[in-house]
Amino acid sequence: MTEDNPQIKVFSYINKNNQVEDIKLNYGQKWSDIKTDNEVINSVFAQVSKGKETVEAKDLNLLNRIFLFADNLLSKTGGNEILEVEELSLLKEKFDSGEININSIPEDSTPNINNWSEGTDRVVSEIQICEPEFDSETGEFSDDLGTIPEALQEIAEKEGFKIVRVGNDVMMEDSHIRRSDGKYYIQYNTNTENSNKNGADYRTEYLRKRYSVYFEEDGNSTYDDMITNERFNGQGRVADEGKSFNVNLPKSQLVYGTSYLEGGNVLNTLKKDGTPGAIIGEESIGYTLNVMGLDNTPDNVKLAKKQISEDLGLNEEDITYIPQYDYHIDMLYRPLHNGDIAIPDFEEGIRIIKDMPLEEGQTEEDKEESVNLVNEKATRTKKIRQEAEEMLKQAGYNIIRIPNIGQNYMNGVTGTSPITGKSFYITNSTDEKTDEIIKKYFENAGIDHVYFVPTFQNGFFAHDGAIDCMTQEK
Repeated sequence: MTEDNPQIKVFSYINKNNQVEDIKLNYGQKWSDIKTDNEVINSVFAQVSKGKETVEAKDLNLLNRIFLFADNLLSKTGGNEILEVEELSLLKEKFDSGEININSIPEDSTPNINNWSEGTDRVVSEIQICEPEFDSETGEFSDDLGTIPEALQEIAEKEGFKIVRVGNDVMMEDSHIRRSDGKYYIQYNTNTENSNKNGADYRTEYLRKRYSVYFEEDGNSTYDDMITNERFNGQGRVADEGKSFNVNLPKSQLVYGTSYLEGGNVLNTLKKDGTPGAIIGEESIGYTLNVMGLDNTPDNVKLAKKQISEDLGLNEEDITYIPQYDYHIDMLYRPLHNGDIAIPDFEEGIRIIKDMPLEEGQTEEDKEESVNLVNEKATRTKKIRQEAEEMLKQAGYNIIRIPNIGQNYMNGVTGTSPITGKSFYITNSTDEKTDEIIKKYFENAGIDHVYFVPTFQNGFFAHDGAIDCMTQEK
């Protein structure tokens, strides 16, 4: 596997040398190029690929269902995600006798959907963060997260969930998207650019639009210059690096699809009546058009939205698309209780900055500069924020305003404690005084326990992502 051409591990099997071998497929790979040393597996490929040239997402789902079925034919080896010789022999017998065919194999039982929402409606039993990285030169482990795991562990002991270290993706949330049936959605593509018929690149289009909100072009810096700057890159990392192909989840919990979604741009919600819904940043439509090879027309936008709803297992009317001016909408919006959505309040943030006493060594000019920075961002983003707020209201969401003071308190983790039944919210610390002020707003919104972790103090910038981006909850 290379970064330029990531592969999906579909399953594993015992090969002729009695060794475990992975069955891996490339995005868009030709069926004629796929073969193993096991004839039963090859015959399954032949049935699934009948009349097709390349592997599609729905083919992966069918293969996954067939292999999961075979993997559970023997109780002694069932569920280990390795196809034993005996299991494949039994699968062949069932095919040959006509007892089953590839389209009659039942779906695996779906996970519980109680934790669909990213709000307080879910009971959190586990929070995952990435593992420390081993340095082969020093022979020691280094932890990119610094003191964040220690802070999370203290909260976990109070709230009754556990912290689990898995994988090597610091921003793991982007590759984990929960469907409405409780399974996880895996986008089956490894390229988000120049896929549509006319070769248009929506990533560049969106970045130019976003930078026009934040910056003015001048003789020294143009929008095209900014696009090449890694700090201000667009979506696509999950696909380009094949991150979603390596999620640490059982095959029975995975569903492959066509639309291009990143976890930070999809907020799972529960509406006031408990119906599963989602709030999605509008850029996800353009990226999905790209990977579907479609031009940006009204009819194709409808097709992209239909594909997204199918991949998430939601009704189209339960998805709300909002305009965005940031990398992901989870930097600015946060589901809380059923039907409640927290949104940024810049005007209140400016008032708080003005009212705060000067810190030691801080001057009135320093404070004025802070106010001007937040005010400029508020002014530049006002129209987009107003449009998004109106769309959320029309969709039936109740708006909760949280001050924006230039730092990110919205990119947090919320849920309900499994031992106390109380709601909690974990967000990013700025400084003790400011944290205490922000804490009261979340408490007024109905959150029982509010915690702050040293995200920014460990080298993560507010616009790069924060604690929600680094975690995956169960």
